[in-house]
Amino acid sequence: MYKIYVIKQRRGGSERVAGSQTSTYSPDIAIAAFRAAYSDPRWQSPEYLLLLTQSHQQRAAFRFGSSPGERDYIAPDQEILL
Repeated sequence: MYKIYVIKQRRGGSERVAGSQTSTYSPDIAIAAFRAAYSDPRWQSPEYLLLLTQSHQQRAAFRFGSSPGERDYIAPDQEILL
């Protein structure tokens, strides 16, 4: 099972953003959901982190506001392999 969701990070912890989760068994749908959240203007600030997991293991992560070379950066056109 793939899960895609946005986490809001704050001092003292983090929390999933309600309504931001997509769950699917399809890798194609998982990638499409990740791309949709990646482009969503609601999350375009550094306190948000976009995660794609498979069976509770991180497969992709993108921190909004990150730059190339940073740990949680994924380029807009970067291929995501699942």
